[in-house]
Amino acid sequence: DKRKLKHYWNPPSAMSSDDEEYDEESSEVNPVAVQDAVKDLMMLEQVHVEADRMKGLGNKHMAEKDYQKALECYSAALRLSPVGPNSHVFLSNRAASLLSLKQFEQAAGDAKSAISLQPTFGKAHARLGQALYYLKDYAGSVEAYENAVHYDPDNAVSWTYLNKAKAKLEKRQKRSSGTDFEDVQTVGSYQGSQGTYSVLSHWYPHGHEESMSRENEDDEAASGVHENHYDGVGA
Repeated sequence: DKRKLKHYWNPPSAMSSDDEEYDEESSEVNPVAVQDAVKDLMMLEQVHVEADRMKGLGNKHMAEKDYQKALECYSAALRLSPVGPNSHVFLSNRAASLLSLKQFEQAAGDAKSAISLQPTFGKAHARLGQALYYLKDYAGSVEAYENAVHYDPDNAVSWTYLNKAKAKLEKRQKRSSGTDFEDVQTVGSYQGSQGTYSVLSHWYPHGHEESMSRENEDDEAASGVHENHYDGVGA
């Protein structure tokens, strides 16, 4: 910013009111302004260091499964550095703590914010995918996990969850289209003049009872964050 440069390097007396361009040749060092600028940079660096320290504490609490304290630490890091160089990591890790607390909508919001700051951060896409999975937005989950494996192709857990989300989405699509049916269910019989007749119930989806039971178990067991969606150091 040329105006800021004029402030840091030109004493006020050397600047004319109609001076619109920075003149490097005529500039003079303003020691006070330079010193102030250096102090500002040092303070900013200290803020980022403290934010990273709070993230480290959050990681420690995550490892200890104290997810509420982890959430508070990541929130403190974001208050210190809302748009700093590592803010996307703070948001993504806070999403991890929210997932573990089963606050899936808030986790999805943090993951989206992290992605907006750093679109190539695979872990943020994975955490968005997991939040949407437990919100039963399987189409959104598939899309998020596809982005996750694109940017982080070696993450085996993201591949696993991508396949799970695809399976859920396919099952839902079959159920809604009426193509996921196997056979009628025999619920009884009666003896008629021409022999024994079966009494049939309505059609059941293939594996209906088993699939519904597994889906409910999946949802009830949702602990939020899979171990490999949260790596601690560097996450």
